[in-house]
Amino acid sequence: MSEFSEKMGMEVGNAFKSGYNCSEAIVEAFRKYAGVNIDDNAFRLASGFGGGIGHARNICGALVGCTMVISTLIGRNTPEEKPLKEIYPVTKEFHDRFEKEFGSTMCKDLMPYEFNTRDHLKNCLKLTNRIGKFLAEFLEEKGLITVSTKTDGDFVVVSVKDSGKGIKKEDQGKLLRSNTHFTSYGTNNEKGSGLGLMLCKDFVEQLGGKLWFDSEEGKGTTFYFSLKVSNQE
Repeated sequence: MSEFSEKMGMEVGNAFKSGYNCSEAIVEAFRKYAGVNIDDNAFRLASGFGGGIGHARNICGALVGCTMVISTLIGRNTPEEKPLKEIYPVTKEFHDRFEKEFGSTMCKDLMPYEFNTRDHLKNCLKLTNRIGKFLAEFLEEKGLITVSTKTDGDFVVVSVKDSGKGIKKEDQGKLLRSNTHFTSYGTNNEKGSGLGLMLCKDFVEQLGGKLWFDSEEGKGTTFYFSLKVSNQE
């Protein structure tokens, strides 16, 4: 199990503990800590799937959240962009692996307790943590998200690579600049605020590092940040 999957499991659990439902917790953690480009409007789609669709105990809300994350990375905006035969096998494979790993895809089987009880919250906290790890491992295996680190002199460089739609060449110079307010549309045509990257850039620079990226339209983007290694004797 990688450090990335461990971290994502922890962050999904933290999101659930903070009040997000199972579906929201998956989406919130992966958009916040794995760089999956899901904006606030798209995020709202996850809300109704908690409790197996509004406590109907049907399809697991966390599984739906996972599918939203995967679809954001491999989905399409128009039928002309790519055929469904390039999308469905990936989401079906995740569904089948999920069913094998957890024994069912149904909320009624995964969460047998009364909703809003201590047993329910305890059960779903453990479950969302496991599912977060499971999704992270799947994304890494499929190359949909690649996280790596390397040492460069006195700095450690962390890179996060996705397989989304990338950034147009003419727009790349507008990104990470304080004198321009630029945002782009994601894989599912969602529009971001344009503020998140600037906040990350400011934070990294305050710590003595830097943030940059490489991107190719239609193939994805890799973001890098560097931080100075602390020498502790």
